[in-house]
Amino acid sequence: MRCIARREFFVINIECEYKQYHQIKKELIPYFELTIEKENKCNWCISLKNPKKSYDDLYRIREKKGIGIKKIEFAISNKRKTIYITEPNDILMKIYTVSRIIRDMFRAELVRRGGIPIHGGLVKNGQYGIGVIGERKSGKTTTILALLAGGFEYITNDDAIICCDNNAIIGYGSNRSISIRRDTILFLDRKIQDVVALRHSNYLNNTELANEAVFIKPRELNNMRVCGKVENLIFIFPSFDDLQEKPILLPISNYMIREFLIKNLEDTTMNYFPQLLNGLGYKRIDKNQYLERLRMLPIDQNKGFMLKQNLSNHTDAVPIIKEVMH
Repeated sequence: MRCIARREFFVINIECEYKQYHQIKKELIPYFELTIEKENKCNWCISLKNPKKSYDDLYRIREKKGIGIKKIEFAISNKRKTIYITEPNDILMKIYTVSRIIRDMFRAELVRRGGIPIHGGLVKNGQYGIGVIGERKSGKTTTILALLAGGFEYITNDDAIICCDNNAIIGYGSNRSISIRRDTILFLDRKIQDVVALRHSNYLNNTELANEAVFIKPRELNNMRVCGKVENLIFIFPSFDDLQEKPILLPISNYMIREFLIKNLEDTTMNYFPQLLNGLGYKRIDKNQYLERLRMLPIDQNKGFMLKQNLSNHTDAVPIIKEVMH
């Protein structure tokens, strides 16, 4: 059967069995809409079927193997505009690969259209969004989880992309799993601990990485709301300090917002399937281009704050953050 995944300007066909359609849909929603309909021949197709031997225009792409995945290989037909997943063979891993290809193609298209990839996450509360931006172990994920427990909607924990549309900054998320370090779990809000305690389907939980972290898909957030993008962004740059008695938010200038965003530029769009995306016409963007995009970003109307906290009191930051949103 054929189905189509859509998200705003992005459309891609999928060829799969009916049962696989429902499994793929669970992986993609709510970031992408998946519907059963005729193939859109103007767009590429990802197929879970093996290509026929009679196809004479196939060329093969082999990607670097991933954690827990021994082999990743695609057969590409430009004539049919089809990507055949020939490895891995396991059907659940094929479905996971479909989800990741679609995620990365959308992100690469956002970047090609002027998006800026940032090492940070996004949440939403009403009409306002929070961009939680920071280096590893800065408290980014911990802060996002605290905000989720406080009633915020989830957008993404990593791989945020910010874009400019009609002089407004929009933040986009993607269907990437949340990685929660095990040494932080006891400090998290009880609602989050209850989510962590559930059984989770990400295959990484069956690899050696599970010794250090738990991997939770957005749809497994136990009734917490999930959406794909947000406008009206407020930027928060967290940091941990063991001597910080209580969380504080320090307003920063637009100049400092821009400098912190520059510091946290991180383009992972081509990390997982670089050969495939290159074959589809996507290219890595030079850092100087990203810097120019950041210089042109209209952040004059956006607030920014440094959040100083420690792991033990980080949940007390939630009401402080809610206060500056109004």
